[in-house]
Amino acid sequence: MKSIITIFMALFVASLVQAQQVTSVKSFKDWKTEMIEEAKARLEKSKAALENHKKNLAAKKELLAANSAGKPEAVSDTQTERWNNQIQSDESYLTLTQFFTVTDYFVGYLIKQKDSQTTFKDAAAKLSADEVAELLTAYANHINESNTVKAKPKTGKSASDQLGF
Repeated sequence: MKSIITIFMALFVASLVQAQQVTSVKSFKDWKTEMIEEAKARLEKSKAALENHKKNLAAKKELLAANSAGKPEAVSDTQTERWNNQIQSDESYLTLTQFFTVTDYFVGYLIKQKDSQTTFKDAAAKLSADEVAELLTAYANHINESNTVKAKPKTGKSASDQLGF
């Protein structure tokens, strides 16, 4: 009787672990939304840092003007340009995230997961038919590009050509 309970407990724990793994893989839409939200947050953080820097710079200029008795002193400011460059970079990245595709999801997220076999199965269950078609098209294009780059055998035909692909 104890062995039956032990077996049921083991199966129960295994099913919980499997259920946890299934829910841990983000769908394409969830991943893309998360990437967009992270890019927006990064952009807002950079904009806030620039505004904070400008306030600090203005205060520094006022303090220097007060201490120099009306003689204007130059204040070096390389940080403003750095923040503007960072904001421009963040804006570009935000724009890019809005155009992420299923291929980006596969390359940028899925293949980085630990258990790729389980991850791919879980992700496949969450993809729409259009998303699967897009991923398969990208794979087919990659295969076609690989075949055109490879040297042709002495027969003048590639292996794909010989097999009728």
